[in-house]
Amino acid sequence: FIRRALVEGDIHLKAAFLAHNRQLVDDITHVEDKVRRRDLLVDDEVLFQFYDRRIPPAVANAKAFEGWRHDEERQHPQALFLTPDDLLTGDSLPDIGDYPDHLDISGLRLPLAYHFDPSDDRDGVTLTAPQGVLPQLSAATLSWLVPGLLADKVEALLKALPKALRRQLVPVPDTVAWVMNKFPQGDRGNHASLESVLTQLLRQKGVQITPADWEEAHAAVPAFCRFNLNVVDDKGKTLGQGRDLEALRIRFAAQQTPSPVPTDALLMVFPERMAPVQEKQLAGLPTRAYAALVGFSIATVVLISYPRLI
Repeated sequence: FIRRALVEGDIHLKAAFLAHNRQLVDDITHVEDKVRRRDLLVDDEVLFQFYDRRIPPAVANAKAFEGWRHDEERQHPQALFLTPDDLLTGDSLPDIGDYPDHLDISGLRLPLAYHFDPSDDRDGVTLTAPQGVLPQLSAATLSWLVPGLLADKVEALLKALPKALRRQLVPVPDTVAWVMNKFPQGDRGNHASLESVLTQLLRQKGVQITPADWEEAHAAVPAFCRFNLNVVDDKGKTLGQGRDLEALRIRFAAQQTPSPVPTDALLMVFPERMAPVQEKQLAGLPTRAYAALVGFSIATVVLISYPRLI
């Protein structure tokens, strides 16, 4: 009963301890997904032992468990509540400050989700973007991934370069440490692409790398080294995913999400007032549209600029 119901979760039970314990497990798993490790959370046997030490052997089904639990919690309300120390293999969780939950790019703030499973198409970092903002995304900014995974990406790229170039970069871990210290600080979205900066830095070591060399390297690096782009409609429904921004732009070019406010409205009488900024929701994200006027010989047309996420 304990293993199946409480460890594996095969039980429908409204209990504060169970919700608390599941949330703790989810929180640690979320950190594991970010830092790409599967050694932070204890295994199922530790969870089994935790419950087995507290629940009498005679409790072998849900009904008996509920009867025992209600009596036990009157005396010891926290008896079945796990703590982080119960679930961690080490002393503490690693810092995840370099693994943000949002990416600020081209004036947009887009959500990020992490998944650690090399066999899954979602492996790495998934960036969710409304279909209509694909043209606004900066490929150069996307190339920097997130700070916590940047060193891994640089190492993967250098190891995937042609052999003649790799020889000039050994030991690769030392070269990675050197370039990481040389990278521009602050908002890297204001800089050139990662590959361009790497090209300039490695030139200082006498290593000449061409765009074709980087293209070859990109074909060989693990998928997690690039964002998985999750394209959604204005209701947040997934339309498609992929790691090639340009390919997604071409794919959805003919299906652009309509602007959330009327456009090309023909005004035969000039209005007394016109809101300069109109705020709407696009795929659950706040957007702003900016009005402009274009004069013609017989009328005035209201143009609403491309929506920008707040």
